[in-house]
Amino acid sequence: ITGNTTYTATYVPQYTATFVRSATDGGGTLYTGTFSEGTTPVYGGATPTTTQGDSTEFTFTGWTPSLAPIYANTTYTAVFQDNRAATVQYLTRNIATYTSPSNTTFAEYGLGYATQLTSATAPATSVQAYAFTGDTLLETVDLSAASGSVTIAANAFNDCPKLTHLIIRSSTMATLSATSALTGTQIALGNGAVYVPTALVATYKANTNWSNYFIADINDYPLSDFSTITDSWAEIIANTNYATDYSIGDTKLIDLGTQGTHYAELVALDTDDKADESGKARMTWILKTLLPTTHNMNSTNTTSGGYSASAMRTYLNDTIKPLIPEVVRNAIVPVTKISSTYENSAIVVNGQTSTEEVWIPSNHEIFGTTSYENTGDRKSTRLN
Repeated sequence: ITGNTTYTATYVPQYTATFVRSATDGGGTLYTGTFSEGTTPVYGGATPTTTQGDSTEFTFTGWTPSLAPIYANTTYTAVFQDNRAATVQYLTRNIATYTSPSNTTFAEYGLGYATQLTSATAPATSVQAYAFTGDTLLETVDLSAASGSVTIAANAFNDCPKLTHLIIRSSTMATLSATSALTGTQIALGNGAVYVPTALVATYKANTNWSNYFIADINDYPLSDFSTITDSWAEIIANTNYATDYSIGDTKLIDLGTQGTHYAELVALDTDDKADESGKARMTWILKTLLPTTHNMNSTNTTSGGYSASAMRTYLNDTIKPLIPEVVRNAIVPVTKISSTYENSAIVVNGQTSTEEVWIPSNHEIFGTTSYENTGDRKSTRLN
C-alpha cells in the first residue's frame, strides 16, 4: 500500500442446488450443495438409481432441468431411461415415451392401445401388424436403424390420430406392406410426413405405396407445414405456368382465422366455367379437412330453391369467405356450379345452376357417380 485506501467488501450470492429422485423412482434427496451465482452446480453424490428396476433396466441419463448456471435455489430431479422391452413397458401402463438402443422389432400389438405414449424410438427393422394401433397420443416414431431392410406391416399404426412424424433412417428404402399401415393418422390426412435420408427422397416419392404420403428429407425434421407446394399464395396466383408447375392433388396450407388452418387441395385445372362466360377458371381448390363449426343447410327442413337458396350458401359467403386471406380472396372468380334439387326423395330440378365463389361440392363433383346427379364436373378422385 502506498497511501490511505478504503476497501469495500463484495458479496457473491449463494444458492442451494438440491438433487432428488421423483416419487416414481423412490423419492428422497440425493445430494445438496451451495454454489455461487452464475456457476454451474456439480452433483457430488453417488450415481443415482431407481427403485423401478436395476441399472440394466433403467439407466441414469441426467437431470431435469438440465444443469446450467444457477441464479436461484433450484431442485434437480434424476432422469432414467427405461430400457425394458416395449411389451414390458406397456404392461406397466405408465409409458409416455419409449426409447431402446437395441430393440429391432415392434411386435404385433406390442405397444397397441398405449394411450399415454407420445413417442417411440428404436433401431427396429420390423414393425408388425397393429404394433401401435389405438395409441391416441402418439406423435413421433423414429426407426433409428441406420441400415437394414425395414418392413412396416399392414395396420401397424392404424388409428393413431396424432401420428405426425414417421422417421426412417435406414439407407435402404423401407417396405410398406399396405397403406392401411397409416390409416387414421395425420400422415394419411396429409398433415404429417415420412422423413427419410436425403438420397432416398425421390425413390420414396416414386414408390406406389409411399407416394401416397408427404415424403420429407430427414434433415428437415420436424416440419410444421406439409404443403406440397412451397410457393406462397401470391406466387401461386401470379404463376402463368400454373398448369405445368402444379399438379392435381398438390396442397397448400391456408389460414382461415377463427376456423383454423387447413390444407387446400388442388382438384382441377382449367375446368370450371367462369360465370361471365369468358373462359375457364384456372384452378379449383377444396379443403381436405372439415371446418370446426357446423351450420344448418336451412333453418327449416326444406330443400325448396335448392342449394342456391340455402342458408348454408349465405353462411359460406357472408361468414366464411371473409376469413380467406385477402391475397387469395381477391383472386377468386365467380364460376357456374351445377347441382340437383330433391324433395321427398324425388328430383325436382336436375342440373340446377348457380354462380359461386365458395361452395360445398356436389355429389357428382366429388364422386363422379350418377346415383343422385349426372351433371357437372367431376373433380379429383383423391377426394373419394
